[in-house]
Amino acid sequence: MILSAGVFINLTLRSLERNLPTTLLGQLEYLNRVTDGLSHLTTTAAVIAHSPEPAALSRMVKDVDGVFAELVQMRNTYVFDNLVQASAFHSAVAPSLVDVRQWLTQGVSGQSPDSPLTLHIVHSRLHNTLMKASSLRNESHAAAQAVLHDQRSSLEKFISGVNLLLLLTALISLLVLALMFRQQSLARRESRAQAERELLITILESTSDLVCTVGPDGQLTFLNQAGRRLLGMDAEEPLGGRTIADLHPAWAMEKIRMKGLPAAASPAGLWEGENAVLHRDGREIPVSQVILCHGRSDNFIGHYSIIMRDITEYKRSEAALLHSKLQAEFANQAKSEFLANMSHEIRTPINGVMGMLQLLQAGTLDAEQTSYTTTAIQSCKRLVRLLSDILDLSRIEAKKLSIQLAPMSVSNVFCQTRDLFLPIAHKAEVELCFDTDPTLPAKVLGDAARLQQVLFNLVGNALKFTPSGNVTVAAHALSPLKPGHGRVLFSVCDTGIGIPDENLGTLFEPFSQVDSGYTRSHQGAGLGLSICKRLVHLMGGSISVVSEAGVGTSIYFTLDFEVESGLERFTLAKDAVPTISLGGRKILLAEDDPVSAMAARAVLQKQGATVSHVQDGQAAIEALTRDTFDLVLMDVQMPVMDGVEATKAIRAGRCGEGSRNIPIVALTAYAMAGDKDIFLDAGMNGYVEKPVTIKDLLLAISNVLEH
Repeated sequence: MILSAGVFINLTLRSLERNLPTTLLGQLEYLNRVTDGLSHLTTTAAVIAHSPEPAALSRMVKDVDGVFAELVQMRNTYVFDNLVQASAFHSAVAPSLVDVRQWLTQGVSGQSPDSPLTLHIVHSRLHNTLMKASSLRNESHAAAQAVLHDQRSSLEKFISGVNLLLLLTALISLLVLALMFRQQSLARRESRAQAERELLITILESTSDLVCTVGPDGQLTFLNQAGRRLLGMDAEEPLGGRTIADLHPAWAMEKIRMKGLPAAASPAGLWEGENAVLHRDGREIPVSQVILCHGRSDNFIGHYSIIMRDITEYKRSEAALLHSKLQAEFANQAKSEFLANMSHEIRTPINGVMGMLQLLQAGTLDAEQTSYTTTAIQSCKRLVRLLSDILDLSRIEAKKLSIQLAPMSVSNVFCQTRDLFLPIAHKAEVELCFDTDPTLPAKVLGDAARLQQVLFNLVGNALKFTPSGNVTVAAHALSPLKPGHGRVLFSVCDTGIGIPDENLGTLFEPFSQVDSGYTRSHQGAGLGLSICKRLVHLMGGSISVVSEAGVGTSIYFTLDFEVESGLERFTLAKDAVPTISLGGRKILLAEDDPVSAMAARAVLQKQGATVSHVQDGQAAIEALTRDTFDLVLMDVQMPVMDGVEATKAIRAGRCGEGSRNIPIVALTAYAMAGDKDIFLDAGMNGYVEKPVTIKDLLLAISNVLEH
């Protein structure tokens, strides 16, 4: 309706305008066009005055010509009517346009057209002319439209009323729409917030962890049902001004104040740790705790959320696990001590037996007696080997056995193994063959002792289970897996009795044997293959077996060795029997076992030494204080004072400066991992483990006396 009224008023005004004389309207139109042209020229002059450019000046000259042409056309078209003052308008505008054009093309008072002074004068003249023209045009319009004044006044009042009504209606409509939109938005927001609150509460109530929120003043604002159960509270019990301090014992609250809250208030916004809450009956319950801080700002710390989980069972399990660990460590320590003691107690009498047997061998014996002593010595060595296997297995299981890398020759290891087993193979009438690949490196970095131990067990087993036929030991080069290394495939193949398929799965298990029970046809404790597998794995290799009952067995294992530069500077040790004369040497023997002492004294005296025997470390110190000696053979475990303590006392100078640096060789049945290092660190110069062979004893004495 308002739009229709506006259209009607516009049509009415247009009808009134059409009633004016055509000449008057034309003159008014010309006045408007010229005035608008002057306005444009004035604006253009102001713009050019700030940034004069030749192109802009040229365009402005054209614009001046255009306005002047309009003015000339108006003069030529109409006879001026005094009503619109066209003559006065022409007289005021025409001279100004002429002057402006001249200034824009020639300048003012010797100034260039684009000089600031010229442009300022042009702008000022155009502005003044525009003012006059606008005034004359306005007067002409006022005079021409006086006739329409009354009618337009009525229409304008009507239009103003309609416009005001329309504006008010529009404002009211917009206000109503805005209020409706805001109300709907608030309702939706409140609905979503309520749904989120209900969902959050449902989640918090369904969790088994204690969840609570705390305000900046420490007051509890929420506590879920799991938390109430943990604290011994009733399900509907009001919080009643409870604070966070009411949930914790004093020491736990102090931990929160000192650690939890500062960490949560930091940029990380989080603290995690173990703490405790206080049950209603006074019990302290261990919990894992997470503290979150919300609404942090520079000067305000907002609400905290605290999540706690009961870890009572975890703590019990942890304590039980720790107790089990301590028990296992104690049991392992007890086992190690037992094995060490058993090793010592077994090696000591074996040492006496082997010593006496070696002394007998060194004498004049017939063939039968030589056979008896050789068999007895081999039995002793077998017993020592069994003891060493048990100790090695124990060290491997305790992860105390390490691989000692040093330059070695695979061919040398094969030669030593062959020399050990050739007599046994000849006696059993079994052919023993060793085959080495000629492309194998001459020297590699490995543990020769452990490699020989593996071969010793495998070849020993092969000979033991091969009543006839042959045993072949071979080493073949494989392609390396990385530069500077070489892989070697070792194999021990026999034509023996073989292994049934059902026994292959347990072949490498400790104490496992193919033939068990009272009708066993082969001796052994069942440790050899188990130790072989563990040693091969320790050296970074793998082992496998192929066997067929009644046909034979083949065991393969691969090892990876370093073969790059640097190994050339090492020389391989020679296993030579020392030739030493102890004539004129005075040796002090500290040994509490009479048989071992008797054997050692006899061996040394046969080499020309003068031997003094004492039975404990204190007696050794006293003997060194009274007399001088060239060498001390020191047992470790002795009454009154052990060998380690006695050695430390000697090195400390308790026997005098003359004996402080006397060579000391440990002569002991302690052969566990690390024992040798302990004795050498105490100040001993050499180490020989029992049972002692004459070769090992003389080699150790030769080494310490030479150095």
